[in-house]
Amino acid sequence: MDLPRQPRRRRRALALTAVAVALAIGGLSAAGLAARDSGVPEVAARSIRTATVERGPMLREIEAPGTLVAEDLRWITASARARVDRILVEPGTQVEADTVLLELANPDLELQALEAESELAAARAELANLEAELETERISAEVTVASVRAEHSDARRTADANSELSEHGGIARAELLRSGEKAEELGSRLALERRRLSVLGRARKAQISAQAARVEQLAAVVGFRRDQIARLRVTAGTAGVLREMPVELGQWVDPGATLCTLVQPDKLEAELRIPEIRAKDVRVGQRVRIDMRTADIDGEVSRIDPAVEGGTVTVDVRLVGPLPQGARPDLTVEGVIELEHVDDVVQVRRPANVESGTRVGLFRVGPDRRAERVSVLLGRASMETIEIVEGLEPGDVVIVSDSSAWDGLESLYVTD
Repeated sequence: MDLPRQPRRRRRALALTAVAVALAIGGLSAAGLAARDSGVPEVAARSIRTATVERGPMLREIEAPGTLVAEDLRWITASARARVDRILVEPGTQVEADTVLLELANPDLELQALEAESELAAARAELANLEAELETERISAEVTVASVRAEHSDARRTADANSELSEHGGIARAELLRSGEKAEELGSRLALERRRLSVLGRARKAQISAQAARVEQLAAVVGFRRDQIARLRVTAGTAGVLREMPVELGQWVDPGATLCTLVQPDKLEAELRIPEIRAKDVRVGQRVRIDMRTADIDGEVSRIDPAVEGGTVTVDVRLVGPLPQGARPDLTVEGVIELEHVDDVVQVRRPANVESGTRVGLFRVGPDRRAERVSVLLGRASMETIEIVEGLEPGDVVIVSDSSAWDGLESLYVTD
């Protein structure tokens, strides 16, 4: 059977196409061989991440872990050495200011209170006796003054009468002098008795004041002892939630030992732990978004700890607005701090293991799939992007995945 013959022109076109395909395949094979021959390693595109350098606005943010903490934490401590006698409230209970949390016992305090009350009663009795004695002395002195005043008046009248009689010769001169001297003596005695009465008054005030001060001192001691006994019945002092009670029934506690802690669940703040290398850009007043897993809440930086602990800086965040349901102390959260808005900046997706303000080597991928290492100066950084200060231009494509495996290499080929 004879096959129909193809037209000559069509056979020629097919031949030329076959030659072109063969040349293309040969060229690609030659390029691959050239790459392998030149020692340039290849990397599969699916095993790396690339990003394109862009120009535009950038929101600089820092993400950091943290916890919710009570803004108002009340520590209740023991006022004296005592034994835990009764525990009335368990942690997690909502309490009021007058709620009794636990009762302590100390027989020595009760004995000291009884002794102080006995001393106070004795001091009050002594004060009463002293006042009675001094009042008796005062009355006796006033009686003496009155008696001497009467005698002095009588002697003064006698002396005046004798003086009139002596003018008419009706009395001897000696009798006149005697009556005058007696009146003068009684006048001096009256002045002395009046001074003694004044001194007794001042002494009485001083003695009574001293004894009254002792009574007040002992009354204060009694009040202190009674207050110690009253504080053995431990109350909350403020409304809130009992957070913890680190004591056991029958345990002896020393003065100042923590009995329990109270928190107000509607007054919380966030504590974020910022890596020290990134904390330099954090400022008081910056906006913060707190992720509580179930809801977000806004806040602002209220305090930055001046010390570094464990490679991190603690940043306090004041929460703004009502707390979402489920917010409680010690809840783990994530915080995002807004550092600044930059209107126009050359940026790229943040490469792995780089920090702001450093110079690094990044692989720039060219149109021929060849990636050349270039020196790039990095500027300000955010969570996902970082500023390019020099070394790259908008439109450049760079490898942003971890390139530590290619340290020491200057170029790569990216294959499909």
